[in-house]
Formats: sequence, structure tokens, C-alpha cells
Amino acid sequence: MLFFHSLKSKLSNQETVFGILNSVPSPVICEMFAYAGFDFAVLDTEHVLISDDTLAHCIRAANCSGLPLLVRVPDDNAATIGRVLDAGAAGIVVSRISSLAMANNAIAAAKYPPLGTRGISGGRNTGFGTLALQDYIDLANREVVVCSDD
Repeated sequence: MLFFHSLKSKLSNQETVFGILNSVPSPVICEMFAYAGFDFAVLDTEHVLISDDTLAHCIRAANCSGLPLLVRVPDDNAATIGRVLDAGAAGIVVSRISSLAMANNAIAAAKYPPLGTRGISGGRNTGFGTLALQDYIDLANREVVVCSDD
């Protein structure tokens, strides 16, 4: 997740943002949303079958075109959340949050220690070593969007 966008700061500043829910897992569609002027898109992986390769290509297309892509995940599973964020998603939308504990689990899975429990892998999310690890961790903990669709 080397490529952070201004979505989190716009939300923090209570600016109006326009997004779209994408249930067509196509890199071309993700790229088109950026050029159509959306501030973000949400790629649904709860109701849409999508391979890891296709998801990675969608995230990369969004990143390359400057579109913050949030990925809608079906639950608070830490492994799923970590993989999606490691692939470069700007954040996650967790479906069906039904308790404070579930919300806390999702947040912990999306944040690195000391704010959470997310593990680090390096690689693409740190620009293959071009961003110092601690700088990346600080940036990710500050900028990753975590929300629910409920």
C-alpha cells in the first residue's frame, strides 16, 4: 500500500466525496471509475466471486490511476483483511458488523502494532523496500480506511 490517496483526509475534513460500489471485478472498470471522477470505489468481494489475481489487478489498476479502492470483505477475518491491505487496497468495508468485539477485531486486523495486530510482509506495500518499514507502518496506521456498510 505504497500509494495513499487523500480520501482519509477528505473524510476527516468532512469534505463531500463521491464513491461507487463496484460489483464487476474488472481492472478496466476500476480504472474507468478514476477517470470518471469518483473519489473512491468499493470493490465487493462479499457477494462476487473474485480470484486473488483479479483482485490484485483491480487494486493495482486503481492505484495506478489514483483511485482509492476500498475492498468490501464479508467479515472481520484477520487473514482476509491483511491480504487485501497488503495487496494495496486503501481500506476495507466490513460487512455485517454485529458487535463491538467484531468492530474491534476488524480495526485490529487493519492496523499495525501498537494500534493493532496486523502482520507485516514488506513487498509491494512498502514499494519493494523503497519506503522505510517504520515510515510505511506509520503511514498505513494513519491512512488506511476501516468502515462498515451497516
